[in-house]
Amino acid sequence: MSAGASRAATCEVLVISPSATMVERVVVNLAPTAEIRCQVTVATDVESALPLLAARHFAALLYDWSARDADHRERCGILRAAGPGTAIIVLARDDDQSQALDALRCGAQDYVLPTDFSPDRLPRLVHSAIERKALDSADEDRVRHAAITLDSIGDAVLSSDIDGRVSYLNRVAETMTGWTSSDAIGKPTAVVFNIIDEVTRRPAQDPLLRALHENRTVALTPNCLLVRKDGHEYLIEDSAAPIRTKEGQVAGAVIVFRDVSGLRATVRDMAHLAQHDALTDLPNRLLFNERLANAVVLARRYQRQFALLYLDLDGFKCINDTLGHGRGDLVLRSVAHRLVDGVRASDTVCRQGGDEFVVLLSEVEGAADAAASAAAILRTLAAPHDIDGHQLGVTTSIGISLYPRDGRDVASLLRCADSAMYRAKRDGRNRYAFFTAS
Repeated sequence: MSAGASRAATCEVLVISPSATMVERVVVNLAPTAEIRCQVTVATDVESALPLLAARHFAALLYDWSARDADHRERCGILRAAGPGTAIIVLARDDDQSQALDALRCGAQDYVLPTDFSPDRLPRLVHSAIERKALDSADEDRVRHAAITLDSIGDAVLSSDIDGRVSYLNRVAETMTGWTSSDAIGKPTAVVFNIIDEVTRRPAQDPLLRALHENRTVALTPNCLLVRKDGHEYLIEDSAAPIRTKEGQVAGAVIVFRDVSGLRATVRDMAHLAQHDALTDLPNRLLFNERLANAVVLARRYQRQFALLYLDLDGFKCINDTLGHGRGDLVLRSVAHRLVDGVRASDTVCRQGGDEFVVLLSEVEGAADAAASAAAILRTLAAPHDIDGHQLGVTTSIGISLYPRDGRDVASLLRCADSAMYRAKRDGRNRYAFFTAS
């Protein structure tokens, strides 16, 4: 043995062949080289090779593709599974290139034609296949690691090839689209990533195709709904970007999207809470003052009148003191409900705080209309309220101001209605009073 051969790396090679002649040709031609020295083990068929692959690590496996009627695709799959780190090299019986290409399609790293059986050629071919398998394994590990990472994040990820066909979905994307990866891959992105405009219900522009055609990162059109395969809809936000090769060429596109339905509901709830009373769900002072200011503007523009009714419940402190604040809150809710039911949809009922309420009658013909509404409210509230088995009658004092007679701005109208309410209380309660300059 040469000095170069003594420094060569030793690797175990498994030869699978029923032919003693083929085995001898392999052994003879796998002479030690400066790169590799092979220790050969022989198995006559795939079945007898499996225990060997399970017990030992082989750097390379030379498979005699001799039985023309054998299912080589299935057998190559079995060998790959049994020796995932082993380079598979197919031994071809003739120079048929189609047979060799079939071997590569079945997952082999290389093939050996009859002309490759030489002490120069065969060891180098085996060494090259082993190196290629090592690189393939590293790439597979990176792809596997990337897939695990993408399956672990909370956002959905979907990618397409250059033709706009789905090439990958992570688990979140599978859940949100309703498509499994096996069913989705190869489908047009518009089929799997089915998005529509929330308002018009028409198909929305596909951001993946935009990213491909414009070669830049693009955002989804606002207010888009993702329609899952079963018809369930998600409000989503996303962005799509082109996938580029090392040379900068566009090879596909990727989109990252998330369900923001819950976020929108939270924002909507927070906005509602900021403008509504927590106990009665009526508009609070902030929202009421905005509506009152709008009413002033519209009334001035169209030469209209409107009325403001300021209510204070009579003797409400007694209810709290005798029945407790919990039942007092139930009374306030009942009053609020009856007030809302007793006015038009265009009118506004507000809880100012405590047991005080304000009603904006957005359009009245004059004082007679306002008086009729106030009288109706007195009757509505006086009917017994069923509060935890207690039948409670509630009376109220109402002060009324009219626009533009009593004021032309929000503060003046509120002040006048409040003043009239106190007059109603002084006059005996459970009644209404208009504001007068005296």
